[in-house]
Amino acid sequence: MSLHAASPVKAKPRGRFSWANWTTSFAHVGLLGIAAEAESRPVTGVCLLLIAAISLFAWAGNYRRWRLIVDTPTSSIDSAAQGYVELSGRARLPDAPRVVSELTGEVCCWYWFKVEKKDSKDRWTHERGGESHLPFVLDDGSGHCLAYPSEAEVHSHRRKTWIDNDRRFTEITILPDDRLYAIGAFSTLRPLDGEAAVRAEIAALMAQWKLDRPALLERFDLDRDGEVDLKEWELARRQARREVERTRANRPRPPAVHVMRRPPDGRLFMLSNLDPEAMARRYLRWKWFHLGVFFAGLGIGSWLLLH
Repeated sequence: MSLHAASPVKAKPRGRFSWANWTTSFAHVGLLGIAAEAESRPVTGVCLLLIAAISLFAWAGNYRRWRLIVDTPTSSIDSAAQGYVELSGRARLPDAPRVVSELTGEVCCWYWFKVEKKDSKDRWTHERGGESHLPFVLDDGSGHCLAYPSEAEVHSHRRKTWIDNDRRFTEITILPDDRLYAIGAFSTLRPLDGEAAVRAEIAALMAQWKLDRPALLERFDLDRDGEVDLKEWELARRQARREVERTRANRPRPPAVHVMRRPPDGRLFMLSNLDPEAMARRYLRWKWFHLGVFFAGLGIGSWLLLH
């Protein structure tokens, strides 16, 4: 499948939600540290209420992902409806170009990397990082679908970390033949379909007719005044449409190109080589964890501020 069958999209910044859960946990620890340092009931109460607010948002995100994974049935590419679907298959390399991971030079479907440097205080600081943005192929046996990782929340169990002198390297990849789970907006494109393509072919045909003015006048100058007026030109346009439509009807249909991208309504777009049932259980555990933290922080924080 060619990468150029569908237009690429501009990458949008997005995070990986599994990391966000740990980030919120670190925020909880930081707020508890502030409360311990302050040794003040009002400050502790405010910190606990902030912890509750953070957990409420985290609970909502985990609940939303859990419900989407559990409730969305798996479709096959050859019969999937246009819209929000779940697909499961294998990751495949596209026809071209080849994607090579930044740090290990491994041929892959997608990679993410980070390089950190140890500073004078023996702490790791970010030096550089990035990821690949080219689409790759999901193959479920019934068909192929181009998946755009630049728009997706990506999860992978293939993680490598190593240290060389004062630098720490981390690389995450999705490799060819990895199991691939995807949930997002599915659509089928045909490059030559649509009214815009028809109008472009009509314009090209009429431009070709203009190059042979004698033939153009002979064919469309009905009143023989040596000019093609607006009415005659409209007749020419209608004839051009008939010829284009007749040619297109006899032309082999172009192969369909299936793509999966970020839904316009903001729903989850995820690509993962992890087991979806295990991912759903993980989101379920985080959901209950954040719900418990929310009620504990809200209850204790409110009590400290009111008493």
